[in-house]
Amino acid sequence: MKQVKSYNPNQNYFISFNPFETFKPDSLEMTIHNIIEKYISIEPFLIQMKNINKGQKAISPKILLKIIFYAYCKSVYSSRTIEEYLTNHLSFIFLSDYNIIDHSTICRFINKYSKQIQQVFSKVLYICYKNKLVNLDMISIDGSKIRANAHSEWTGNKKEFIKLKERLEQRIEKLIERQKRIDKQETNSDYLIKYKNKIERQNKKYKSAITKIDKFINEVNAEDDKTKTNLTDSDCRLQKGENGKYFEGYNAQVAANDKVIISYDISNHQSDRNELLAMMELTEKKLKHLGFKDTQIKKLKLLADAGYRNSDHIGKLNDKGYDMYIRVNPKKDKKKLDKIGAEQCKVLKKNGKKFLVCPGGRILKTKGAVKEHGHYFYKFFSSRGGCIECPHNKECWGNNKGNSKKFTIKQSVYDNYFVYKNMQKKIESVKGKDIYHQRLGMIERVFGHIKSNRGFRRFYHRGIDKVTTIWSIMCTSYNIYKLHKSSAVL
Repeated sequence: MKQVKSYNPNQNYFISFNPFETFKPDSLEMTIHNIIEKYISIEPFLIQMKNINKGQKAISPKILLKIIFYAYCKSVYSSRTIEEYLTNHLSFIFLSDYNIIDHSTICRFINKYSKQIQQVFSKVLYICYKNKLVNLDMISIDGSKIRANAHSEWTGNKKEFIKLKERLEQRIEKLIERQKRIDKQETNSDYLIKYKNKIERQNKKYKSAITKIDKFINEVNAEDDKTKTNLTDSDCRLQKGENGKYFEGYNAQVAANDKVIISYDISNHQSDRNELLAMMELTEKKLKHLGFKDTQIKKLKLLADAGYRNSDHIGKLNDKGYDMYIRVNPKKDKKKLDKIGAEQCKVLKKNGKKFLVCPGGRILKTKGAVKEHGHYFYKFFSSRGGCIECPHNKECWGNNKGNSKKFTIKQSVYDNYFVYKNMQKKIESVKGKDIYHQRLGMIERVFGHIKSNRGFRRFYHRGIDKVTTIWSIMCTSYNIYKLHKSSAVL
């Protein structure tokens, strides 16, 4: 006969464990414990505390840092879930020193000590440097779009919100009519009571939305009818996702080498075009804090994709002496190449002066830079008479019936033309291709680990300041995880 052990699910349990025996010295729990205890000072946190000689004693910042970083390493981002784990998960119980911490305490800690939490990233990066996880061979920069804690329903401009307000007022009128019909009924069943409560909640929700809309309409510029914003999170902007659809979110930036994240940033820009210079300034600052000199930093190879193709930023970094590998010649649409424009022209340098030369070989003249839409452009002109015998006449002039053709080129592109060309040749060389192809393995796996392995695809906080703090926690936890995997000596 088969035998099964008896058990009693109603019995009491007494669990006793020694964490230093339960968890191995190189476990993630011990890695985080050693980092916080040995290298992180609570003095910056204590300066901001106000419970001197009065009030309840606060939970030690070291405990809160431990459980937050461990939670993010384990893909736990909800403060309520962290609160639950603090009572039934041995790792959380050990790191919290068996303190029962409310979820609101965790949220207040993140919001109140955002600057101090962000400073922990630099200290963890220093530990990575001491364990030889930071090198100056090459560095890659990239960004990824992450959803904001905001709904698309509350995104719009002034005109759209005025129409939404009118619709909400109509809904409130209908709710009032329903309420009157219910009040006329003599019966007072449980169903009617629940229905009344539901109407009151909806009415309160619509009135709250109208208050938000009125506040936005009063604050926005009277002439500004095109700018779109989100009433739930006014700092987020529409971002284009991988599937081509737009959503409310932020642009999370990272600079990393082959092992750890060197620097991070958050913006609400849809494009990466204006992020290159800011990211390199942050990276320089972090590397200098580690003790690297300017001459050492300038030797590193900077890798970035075509999204960072900003001629002004590239020109400034080139003047500083950076060895850049940035894709500056993205694939062009074939329809655009059927007509000759400024992109098909070449810039030549003679006697220290630069000239724009059309495909037909004519030197084009300009009257200088002209400011349009916040940018400076050079406008070069070619007369019809000088282009009659040109083999590119039909492609160039097309349906233009005027006596002159205009070629417009951005000033920063024209000034940094040779920088672009040299970089293009460098990337297309055998050695350059080998270097540039390493970009994917360096930076894409960072976002792959964060978004796919950890499932971090949206922020649960609102406002760019809070979102920046959360992104710093995520990047710090990534470096801590790398320290754990490398069996670093702590």
